[in-house]
Parts: sequence; C-alpha cells; structure tokens
Amino acid sequence: MIIHFLAKKELFQRRMTNWLFQKLHAIPVDRQSGIAIRPVRRSLKVIENGEVLGIFPEGKRCKNEERVKPKKGVAFLGVKTGAPVLPIAIIFLDTKKRIRKPVKVVIGPMMYLNELKSSDYTVLAEAVMDRSRELREIYKV
Repeated sequence: MIIHFLAKKELFQRRMTNWLFQKLHAIPVDRQSGIAIRPVRRSLKVIENGEVLGIFPEGKRCKNEERVKPKKGVAFLGVKTGAPVLPIAIIFLDTKKRIRKPVKVVIGPMMYLNELKSSDYTVLAEAVMDRSRELREIYKV
C-alpha cells in the first residue's frame, strides 16, 4: 500500500530530495503563497482512486506535547470525499539517543467526519487533533 503525503515544496527544490519525495509519492504544497488548489486537486484524486493520503493536520512537525492549531485541510478532504480519517499519534520515546530517537505509532479507530454534528472545518479538524491527542495521552510511556 502506498501512502501519499503532503509535503512543503521546499523539500522538492534540490535534485536528490526532489527525486526522493517523488518516489515517496509526496505532493508538494506551497505554504507561502496560500494557493493550494493544485495539491488539493491531487489529494482529492488520490482519495477518489481509493489510495491513502497522509496528512499532518498541524501543517508542520511538532515536538511532543506541543499544541498547534490544526489546518482545515484534513476536515475539508474528509467531508468532501466521505473518506474515513484515521487519527494517529506519533510519540517520541524518551531515550539517551540524540539521533534517530525511537517512536511509538498509535493508530486510533476511524472517524467519519460526515457523521459529526458540524460542518465547520475548524471544528472538525480540532476533533481529529483531539482524538490524536487522546491517543498520545493513553499510550504515553
């Protein structure tokens, strides 16, 4: 199974990383311009083709316990396609290692955003983030 991820366009600027992220089926997003129509169309196509799209609702990497307001994209795509959203918590384990710290990945039950009693993308994105945070708290080491 291939997971397509949204990734900042800066990762595609060098030849080697461009090649790598193309092979990883990443979809470039220009976060500076605010124009997201191309990555949104590609994301919709991925989902409509029955493939898997990975989204970090925060829109960036976050440290453990860092609280960031989620972007609305996860809610928009979940509502627009009716596809289930699978909340995931990535927990960096506390070790003495400085490089390549081990992580625990916790996968929660699927959420169907169309079933929630809101049409506000901000509220729905927060619901996804809350579920991921709950998973992090339950399975924290």
